[in-house]
Amino acid sequence: SPCARCMKDIIRCCHLIFHPDSPQVQCIKTYKPQEADELALEKADVLEVKTRTKDGWVEGMRLSDGERGWFPEAHVEEITNRNARIRNLWEKNRIKHATRKLQEEGQ
Repeated sequence: SPCARCMKDIIRCCHLIFHPDSPQVQCIKTYKPQEADELALEKADVLEVKTRTKDGWVEGMRLSDGERGWFPEAHVEEITNRNARIRNLWEKNRIKHATRKLQEEGQ
């Protein structure tokens, strides 16, 4: 029902707002991986930061597809606006749920 859908959206939104958000970065310079544990980056990719090293490497997860790996910190910039980070997480969850629904309908 429409009301049930609204409630699910409200619950998801509240989770994103009240759940401590993780640092996020956006790619400003493409990166081609040199090692198997590194992540290819394209301009405008948005990533959730998992780990940072003192020597300038970041382990992150790309929000658009969930791929995870290491990349040089010089290729990204911090997303400092909390509202932007929340919007990014909201969009990630929207795409995830839409993809799941399409997969279920295709079975």
